[in-house]
Amino acid sequence: MIAAIPHLDSTLPSDWLAQLHTRCLRDFDGDVLWRELADAYSAPPRGYHTLWHVAFMFAQYDRVAARLAYPVAVRAAIWFHDFVYETDAGAYSRNESRSADAMRRRCMDLLPAPEVELAAALILATKTHEPGPAFFPGDPAAYADCEHFLDIDLAIFACAPAQVRAFDDAVRDEFRQYADGEFAAGRLRVPRALLARPRIYFSAAFEPCEPTARANLRRLIERWEKRAGERDGHARSNHTRP
Repeated sequence: MIAAIPHLDSTLPSDWLAQLHTRCLRDFDGDVLWRELADAYSAPPRGYHTLWHVAFMFAQYDRVAARLAYPVAVRAAIWFHDFVYETDAGAYSRNESRSADAMRRRCMDLLPAPEVELAAALILATKTHEPGPAFFPGDPAAYADCEHFLDIDLAIFACAPAQVRAFDDAVRDEFRQYADGEFAAGRLRVPRALLARPRIYFSAAFEPCEPTARANLRRLIERWEKRAGERDGHARSNHTRP
């Protein structure tokens, strides 16, 4: 089980914010991006996809950083992977591509071009949480880094049940414009798809988290099947990501 940082229901403590700020200054050599990132990750309707999520991902990143071939790209992807986060049906499907484009525009003069392009590919991979056979063919190290990055993004599922419930409540609040029945059908796609995979986590570093994550995903399915009631049609929310 992954030990969570300060509980999602609470405000991220000032020392965690200070650590994030320091990371940003180190990664991007300036304060302008920190202000942009902080503004983006605090914009409505975010409940889970906030600086808390970024801080949690960096806590997991620190566990595997020594295994990464392209740590600069992975860090840039963590910072920007949810830079754009809209929950209306018409805009939701473009969050990943718009976030990747935003990262390119802001990082092209700050980071080496190959790292920027790999970071963009990592961000786009969060749409399905699968690296895919076309992910940087011929570069197994980049593929392995993508596996670690996706595991970091899904690490929340391996936390204690109460933490996962708080995460799920926060995501539900991000889609508050939808009734439970509409949201539930879309939301159920996430745990069902993850449980259908041979492995939720791709990397050896996260393999011990598999049993806890599967138990939590089964709880989420039970929760949203109850809320879905008689509705089993396609949800307008089309929510297919964690």
